[in-house]
Amino acid sequence: HETRHGRYADAAYDEFVAEERKKFFDDADHKFGDTGESFNDLVARGELLRKEILEKYSGKTVAVITHGHPVKAFIVACGGKRTNHTENAQPHTLYLDNNTGKEINLHRPYIDRVFLP
Repeated sequence: HETRHGRYADAAYDEFVAEERKKFFDDADHKFGDTGESFNDLVARGELLRKEILEKYSGKTVAVITHGHPVKAFIVACGGKRTNHTENAQPHTLYLDNNTGKEINLHRPYIDRVFLP
């Protein structure tokens, strides 16, 4: 599910919520709407999802489709870089090593060490 927005769960998006969103990305421990999730909470949820996918779907291709805050947190959970609040998360494909759970770099020389049966 999406980010838990605390007291802003049903609020219309306005300048105040936009400021809250900025705080969310500037301080990774800031709880959105005081009682919602922090960015670090989302990353922890992303790490649990990554672990579950690697265990439950070993050797399978899995599509994770999301947007906004959750995709940014999932990218971080998979070892990617953290973006700031003004950067939009672009479509991103991650290839994870089933043994390490880390992203596989498909560029040389790293890909030279990957062997497929």
